[in-house]
Amino acid sequence: MSLKKQMVLFITSLLMILLIGTFLLNVNHTRTFLQDQAGDYATKTATQLGLSLRSVKDQSDSVTMRLLCESYFRGGYYQFIHFVDMEGKPLTDEKGEKICYFNSSTSIEGIPDFFIKLVSIETPIAEASLQRGWLVDKVRVQQHPGLAYVQLWDSTLQLFYWFVFAAIIAVLVAWYAIKYMLSPLRKLEDQARAIIDKEYIIQDNLPVTTEFKQVVSAINGMVVKLKSIFERDAKMVEKLQRIAYEDKVTGLSNRHHFDMLFPALVDNEDIDIGAVALFRIHNLKEFNDKYGYLHGDKLVALISHEITQSLKYPNSLNARMNGSELIVVVPNLAGTLLTDRLNKVIDRMDEVVNELGTSFEDTWINIAYCDYQQKQPRGQIMGNLDFAMDQAERLGKNKHFYYSTNNAMAQDINAWNQQIDEALEHGRFTLFEQTAFEYNGTRHSAELFVRLRDAQGTILSAGSFMPAVEQLNRQMDIDREVISLATQHIFDDKLHGLYSINISAQSLFDNHQRHWINEQIRRLGKRAQQIAFEIPESVVADNLEMALPILQAYQAAGVKIGLDHFGSRLSGVQYLCDLKPDYIKLNASFARAIREDEITQDYLGRLCELTRDLSITLIAMAVEDPEQQEAFHNFNLDICQGSLLEAPKPLKE
Repeated sequence: MSLKKQMVLFITSLLMILLIGTFLLNVNHTRTFLQDQAGDYATKTATQLGLSLRSVKDQSDSVTMRLLCESYFRGGYYQFIHFVDMEGKPLTDEKGEKICYFNSSTSIEGIPDFFIKLVSIETPIAEASLQRGWLVDKVRVQQHPGLAYVQLWDSTLQLFYWFVFAAIIAVLVAWYAIKYMLSPLRKLEDQARAIIDKEYIIQDNLPVTTEFKQVVSAINGMVVKLKSIFERDAKMVEKLQRIAYEDKVTGLSNRHHFDMLFPALVDNEDIDIGAVALFRIHNLKEFNDKYGYLHGDKLVALISHEITQSLKYPNSLNARMNGSELIVVVPNLAGTLLTDRLNKVIDRMDEVVNELGTSFEDTWINIAYCDYQQKQPRGQIMGNLDFAMDQAERLGKNKHFYYSTNNAMAQDINAWNQQIDEALEHGRFTLFEQTAFEYNGTRHSAELFVRLRDAQGTILSAGSFMPAVEQLNRQMDIDREVISLATQHIFDDKLHGLYSINISAQSLFDNHQRHWINEQIRRLGKRAQQIAFEIPESVVADNLEMALPILQAYQAAGVKIGLDHFGSRLSGVQYLCDLKPDYIKLNASFARAIREDEITQDYLGRLCELTRDLSITLIAMAVEDPEQQEAFHNFNLDICQGSLLEAPKPLKE
């Protein structure tokens, strides 16, 4: 029972005790008063009747005496009037009839029997002596208690009604007063729950009550301390991330981070093609010798800024390979589509040299770019870039060269568009699943992958058609198809498992698409808890203000939220406290580096501690051998997904 209810019950009990005590005192006082009053009235009546009977000339005239007694009996409210001898026996006339012996009924109309039994009123009997000759007789009179009962009943009802009214008012006043006084406790409860969720709320309005004020002040102090501890831990994780993976001059990934991420991009089974561009800054050493290293660093930073602004793609990798070379890797994109954006970078070089007060005699850039294929050897890709860079340098300053591999995707985009339309029309998209397991073998969730069955029945991976989908800007069409297939499967699923669906940035931020997704969630009802939306870390981190309320609304509807490819961007971790995703999937590159890379181990150890504090589940991806799984287990990271545990397989119908 809550403290508020206990206090109200206590006050009500006190009021009941007060009512009973007041009632007993009132009854006792009223009963005594009425009994005394009835006794006085009976005594007066007995005396008057005795004198009246004594005045009868013929004491043997029983008729006159009977009429006289009857007149008194009828004129008042008496229990009885008796004319008796000294022994108490009724006096009779010559015929044996009682001279004066009148009695009233003991019943009282309008008074409940329980009240009469509960409150016993005994009116006193009054006597008056009457001498007839040598005989002495008595007149006995008793007032009827009915009037006393009526008065006492009316008084009791009035007291009860007044008390009920007063009690209702008192309880209401007490309820709201207690509610007001205990409101700091509710705020303290909210504050404590927020601390559990790593939300740090400060109560600015301190309560008036001294004791509550002291407690709230102490809790506020604790919240400030805990917040500083969390911020310190988060900054430490970010510091380790910057030390391990960030180039200090440009803010891009360093060579170490590139070496981690690039194999995961090339080997990704859902990415068949991609583009890679290499930027070379010429005469950087001479530039540093002439203008100083600070000026040289500013040159590199300005060029990297122009590159990142011109080549903004989701899941892209931007890195500084060495002092004078920068590289950009863009999955699911044909290299020919980079040409216009690379021209913008070259055009902006005029502004860069003007801002630095130099000229193209001092420094310039060349750009080499080409396509890469899934699982293509890194040496072959870098060899193609070296050849393209030689050709770009032959063309002159601030020139670029594209090494063509005759990619069919760039040439047959219209054919892909038609095939996607036919697949949507004829229901040829299908789903595969890959399950993430806990260390003990328990199923955690199944990630859903979209596949396309062509006209010949061949299953095509997402890497085959997703580059065309992105180029045609049809991600929302594919997302709708995947969600529709997934919701239908969930309705038929008897295991009530959790299924994760990858959501594109377009579907996340488009109002019409979001409205359609919300309709599917409402249609699922309670089964919406079986859906998890996975969003790339880069999409959330780059658009946090827009993404935060949308993702929180999905969570409020029962849908779980996951961050995918975590660690591929140098975006920090403090936003996790506001976002509170249900789980995070590490970038596949961590599985390659976990066993031997001490820097990655230090970073991952801190990240695991931080996510545990935030109650966020961390999932290792692309786990391919037992040694990797055991290495993650040493960090208490026990949920893994990869070919070691289960390869992607068709979703069971």
